[in-house]
Amino acid sequence: MAEDFTTVFLRELQANPAAVLGAIVLPAAGGVYGSRITRANLKTWYAKLNKPWFNPPNYLFPPVWMILYTLSGFASYLIWKEDHIWPLVPYAISIITNNLWTPLFFGFHLLNLALLDLLVLWVSLASCIALFHPINELAAMLLLPYIAWVSFAGVLNFSILLKNPSTKPSSAAAAATTSDAGASQKKQQ
Repeated sequence: MAEDFTTVFLRELQANPAAVLGAIVLPAAGGVYGSRITRANLKTWYAKLNKPWFNPPNYLFPPVWMILYTLSGFASYLIWKEDHIWPLVPYAISIITNNLWTPLFFGFHLLNLALLDLLVLWVSLASCIALFHPINELAAMLLLPYIAWVSFAGVLNFSILLKNPSTKPSSAAAAATTSDAGASQKKQQ
């Protein structure tokens, strides 16, 4: 019979605390950065969007993400511990795409690109699950809540996109583009 998550987690945390905590902090670090972008737009832009009936309350997102970061980080540790590096490539892609979603959605209000980003994230997580499973079944299972949440986030992102067809990129993104264009014109003169 396979060992449960708690038993394995506590044993590994005691045996190699720096590696376990580092594996958990790695995906969580991007979440800390993203939370700043989210907070800046939550009560303004996001509050004004038309959202579907199944949109969760805002307070639910931080604890869910902390759980997912812990599970996915520990899953990556279990694979790393077995000296399997290649299965961690899609995991790295999942971290990158996860960290891109918040600036795309909340920062630049690019709902369509954020949805595409979630699709890439979903594929990378599915790849991780498939690659992790033969190495460590628990590691693969720990990613199931993550891919389920990303699936839900994709449906939510798509629903918000459909309910807000006139959503334009943020004024900050437009201002940055305008200032870049102005700087280019000055250089030409």
